[in-house]
Amino acid sequence: YAVLNLHVDATPEEVRKAHRQLVLKWHPDKVQDPSDEVAVKVATQQFQLLQAAYEVLSDPAKRKQYDVRCQWKAYSTGTSDEPPWKRSRSRQQEQPRTPAGWAHTDAASLEVPRDVPSIAAAVDKLSVSGGTIHVSPGTYEGLIVVSKPFVKIVGRSEASQRPVIRGQIVFRECATGACLQGLIVAASCAGGAVDLKGVVGDVAIEDCEISNDESAGIVLEGCSGTTTVRRCKIQNCKYDGLGLHMLKGSSSHKGSLVIEDCAFERNGYDGLYLGDPRFSVSMRGSTVSCNARHGVLVRGTEFSNEHCQIEANGQESVQIEEFVHKHNPRGTQRVGKAREVEVDLPEGWRAFKNGEGLTYYYHAQTGTTQWSAPTQLEEAGAALPLADGRRKSR
Repeated sequence: YAVLNLHVDATPEEVRKAHRQLVLKWHPDKVQDPSDEVAVKVATQQFQLLQAAYEVLSDPAKRKQYDVRCQWKAYSTGTSDEPPWKRSRSRQQEQPRTPAGWAHTDAASLEVPRDVPSIAAAVDKLSVSGGTIHVSPGTYEGLIVVSKPFVKIVGRSEASQRPVIRGQIVFRECATGACLQGLIVAASCAGGAVDLKGVVGDVAIEDCEISNDESAGIVLEGCSGTTTVRRCKIQNCKYDGLGLHMLKGSSSHKGSLVIEDCAFERNGYDGLYLGDPRFSVSMRGSTVSCNARHGVLVRGTEFSNEHCQIEANGQESVQIEEFVHKHNPRGTQRVGKAREVEVDLPEGWRAFKNGEGLTYYYHAQTGTTQWSAPTQLEEAGAALPLADGRRKSR
């Protein structure tokens, strides 16, 4: 239901219509730049998820069996009219998995470094439907890119035990939300240290410390649903502590942002930049101080704050301006084709950098694509198994 953006009581006609609309959006042939292999692979993965969801919901018998197995129920504050990403569900057994071009296994939960050496490798090994990554204390280097749904990256709630990630965490087109808990993210990158674009569903960022000496702390572009930031410190970023931006094009996203018990301090631009008129933002019990420009710059977003300290900033505490629709002045979007880059890799692997500057790895003989750098084990042909148990080999 969440993949097709439907209520659990959707009619067959609504299922058919939703499927058709999303297929037109995500069909791999619709990718604007066919040479951008990341865009093609992400579209392929989303298209496969859509087909798998439609196969279940368009068949009355399969849909009934699925509903019984999932035992749908609303949150205590919700109603049956709520969208699926505001509902909880308990599974009596695993849902069927769908093979995809991106590397994956059937794993729904992994621990780093016990099961895999890095967070990026754990993302690749998760099921195509996502899962949870538990991160032990330590320091982890490199880029983490998530394009699977239901992915949670969980560290430690105790500040002294939080794992340190020296790199960027990027969420792209995650079908049904994302979650980060108990992490220290110390990035030096363009875009946000935590960068979310096109995420549909609930996003939770809790008990994290975030900094970025080359750009912004948290960036949200074109996200939908409810994003919650709780008990986080976003500080010492070159630009905004948090940036909320519209996504270019005909996107019709709409959502809300809730900020509780957070600190936005010593950032090079604004503590918070709120530039998406399709969002409402509420901030409670938070501190916004010592930022070079405004504490909060609001451009078109509905904004409220309660019991907050917004002080000692370079300019206005809260600056409200009229929204002017122009070409994404602070967003992460870039224009450009994927290009191959020279990197020392095991035999048979190639590295490409997409239009956003993100590097991914491709093995031509097996057709495997992944975000984490390949190892000598993968060179030897021990490719990750597909969801049905088969293995891609050389």
